[in-house]
Amino acid sequence: MASMIRKYWPLLLALGLLRPEIAQAEPRELRVGRATEHLSMDPHFSRTGNNFDMMLQVYDQMVASGADMNMAPALATGWKVTDGLTWDITLRDDVRFHDGSPLTAADVAFSLQRVKQGVPGTAAGMADLMAGVAAVEVVDATHLRVRTAAPLPLLMRQIGSIFIIPAKLGADVRPEAFNSGAAAIGSGPYRFVSWQRGDRARLAANPDYWGAKAEFSGVTARFITNNAARVAALIAGEVDMINNVQPVDVASLQANPALRIWSTPSLRLVFIEMDTARDVSPFITDKAGKAMAANPLRDVRVRRALSMMIDRKALVSRVLLGYGAAAGQMMPPGQLGSAPDMAPDAYDPAAARALLAEAGWPDGFGITLHAPSDRIVSDVQTAQAIGQMFARGGIKMNAVELLPYATYLTQASEQKFSAGIFSWSGVDPQTGLVAKLATYDRATGMGAINRARYSNAAFDVKLRDAISIFDDGARYAALTEATRMVMRDRALLPLYWLSPIWASRAWIKIDPSVDETTSARFAHPLE
Repeated sequence: MASMIRKYWPLLLALGLLRPEIAQAEPRELRVGRATEHLSMDPHFSRTGNNFDMMLQVYDQMVASGADMNMAPALATGWKVTDGLTWDITLRDDVRFHDGSPLTAADVAFSLQRVKQGVPGTAAGMADLMAGVAAVEVVDATHLRVRTAAPLPLLMRQIGSIFIIPAKLGADVRPEAFNSGAAAIGSGPYRFVSWQRGDRARLAANPDYWGAKAEFSGVTARFITNNAARVAALIAGEVDMINNVQPVDVASLQANPALRIWSTPSLRLVFIEMDTARDVSPFITDKAGKAMAANPLRDVRVRRALSMMIDRKALVSRVLLGYGAAAGQMMPPGQLGSAPDMAPDAYDPAAARALLAEAGWPDGFGITLHAPSDRIVSDVQTAQAIGQMFARGGIKMNAVELLPYATYLTQASEQKFSAGIFSWSGVDPQTGLVAKLATYDRATGMGAINRARYSNAAFDVKLRDAISIFDDGARYAALTEATRMVMRDRALLPLYWLSPIWASRAWIKIDPSVDETTSARFAHPLE
């Protein structure tokens, strides 16, 4: 009906059958069924995808990325580097926060420093985004100067992705103030209205947004962790779009003329992270289930053996039903920083057993595999399948333990696991290498989410050298070599790159994000 009114409204107006004030249909609310709830409304609390999805709608960044993750100016209109170490950044002068106050360079400087210092209680900090930043100086209201300790050619991709909040919130502002809404003040296309944990969060369109106006009157995000319930809510019209559609549900949804399916190959890597740092690991046992004083995961031969027990092609074909691609490194083929010679380990249980024996574990050992139950597409099925593969390879599977993502992330950050399934997405190889695999250093921000505390001094040197190279070709060549180094060391075990799936009512068009982002910014009404 709305589309018919828009089509014929000039004629209806001329005949006096339609009042001018209702000639153009009002924007509709977007109702989203999300598999995973965000952890906090504090935009600096967690860099996980479920948090990013919500923050992207309320807060702005100096640079923005579309569904293809290509970088474009946002709050920053331009930047230049003068001596390899000094960056002069120009900001927009027409931006206001949701409380009406103007955004200035002081707010940007405050936000950057807050990320560098870290937010109390964070389970996935962002300090690595400020790694190498020596000083942040406010020149005037629209100009910022950032100095780095060493050349950082990708500085704007790093700090440009940090969400900006008002400086007047003060250095002592805590996540609780954001969660209540008192401090949830951004400058994005939608403003915070309410959040009922475990149920839903509501946003309203920001009429004073400096950029393209919000296409919806508001956004209600419902948190529906159960896959079948999420699909049922979409079919019943209780929500307008859902994320984390399971491959097994695609055929029935496609058969429904009221619905649409959206998918794209993505940069999201699903992998196993292992405790390579400790001599004693909490979930490593002997075959009888008794705790051991030796941690076999510290031996690269054992890690290689585990990798060879994983049938990645079977995971992609049987678990993902083709919505993914087997992985042997962090970046997909064709992406900058991808090493052409780093193919996935071939499935070879016999060779894996031989490697275990060579490493001194001919009878294997016991292990518990942890995984989230509501974060990654097919995470439960993937974890169970890998558990079976490990068992066939001679490993005693004490358990495959599945936890809600919020609990899982907290425990992983406290190094409570021996092996766990995680995912990572980054448009540039540098971000993942710095955040996930560099030796953890709270002071510098390196290895900020290296939860397994993997450490390789030679890799750290290679990485520090690579990220300081301004020539793109030379930098990516160096990053590729650094990737080879840690992949040969099986610092983590890549499984596959996901092709995420969304479903929507027919009146919604979704721009499928290669970063798996679910946001009103990437959804558009068709009527």
